[in-house]
Amino acid sequence: MRGDEIADHNDYLLRKAIFRIGEVASVDGREVSVRVDQEKNRSHILYKGDLLSNVSVGGYVKFVKGFNRLIGKIEKEYVKEVALPPNYTQPAERFVRILSVKMLGYFSGGTYRKGIKELPLIGNECILLDVEEYQRIHSFGHEDESTIRLGALMIDERISIDVSVDRLFASHIGIFGNTGSGKSHTLATLYKNLFGKFGDQSTFLQKARFILFDFNGEYSNATSVTPLKKVYNLSTNVGGETNKIPLSSEDILTPELFFILASATEKTQQPFIKRMLRLYKDAHSKDNPISYTQGILRNLLRRIVAMKDSQNGALVLDYMKAVLTDKEADGADFSDIKWHTTGKNFYYQLNGGKSEFFTDEQQGTLEKTSLYNAIDRYN
Repeated sequence: MRGDEIADHNDYLLRKAIFRIGEVASVDGREVSVRVDQEKNRSHILYKGDLLSNVSVGGYVKFVKGFNRLIGKIEKEYVKEVALPPNYTQPAERFVRILSVKMLGYFSGGTYRKGIKELPLIGNECILLDVEEYQRIHSFGHEDESTIRLGALMIDERISIDVSVDRLFASHIGIFGNTGSGKSHTLATLYKNLFGKFGDQSTFLQKARFILFDFNGEYSNATSVTPLKKVYNLSTNVGGETNKIPLSSEDILTPELFFILASATEKTQQPFIKRMLRLYKDAHSKDNPISYTQGILRNLLRRIVAMKDSQNGALVLDYMKAVLTDKEADGADFSDIKWHTTGKNFYYQLNGGKSEFFTDEQQGTLEKTSLYNAIDRYN
């Protein structure tokens, strides 16, 4: 056997002797009882100069079942008396320390996965986790994902709590707690660590955008979260010297935003909003959006004056008047389009003059109306 193989073998035997806790005594569903070895009833273990916490309630342990590594968490511990022969001379060994362990997950290819894949067998070894294995359990991200540090375990500050950047910032998250529990500090730590890790990368600076609404002024200081920020001091006062959040039309003109602002109903109002936004985007995609919109209004007016229903026709005319009314002008009240009760149609009459019907387009009656002329001025 070569020297390096002997060294690896000796290291394996050393780790097994130090990290072994005991063996499985019983299995009851997800609850596993472990009988602790007598020499492991100490609070700490010294391994290669590192002081490691020994087995205790709240800690994690590993079960070796063949080539599988199963992970459990210690829920409780107790002492059990063992019946010994009367002539046995070691009364201290009458009592055995028992751990109650709840199964949580397993290691697969070096990655920790939650869930019960299988259960240990009676007699399987129970082993303490080393620092690297602890780190894998408390890392909320795969090995190929970028992570940031959120904090450390209270029971062992050497174990860093890492979270995946993609899974954390690309979804909805909530930070809950009582007053003074550290919610604001946690949020600031998240973003500070994020900018601390990626703030010098050009791709991150070009593509990543964050908006932080700070109602209490906790993050507006120059050094809070990151110095790479722009602070907008917002106010509801009209005409005040306050900033405004710059938002693009693509961000504002979204159906979901209008649904919320208008409390739109699903069956009637939401489809209308979608059509309205689709028409707006279609008009602004043309070379001359104003001329395109004026053409739509002219066609709509032509359809209105051809209607045979006075009630609906008058309603749509009122909508168009509201759109085309120039509040700064002294002008037209758009009363030159009237309804003929006998003929059941609209007609044009200006200041009691001659009545002209819209049935003959060759006469250009529609072009005489104040609404049609208002469309020409619409912009």
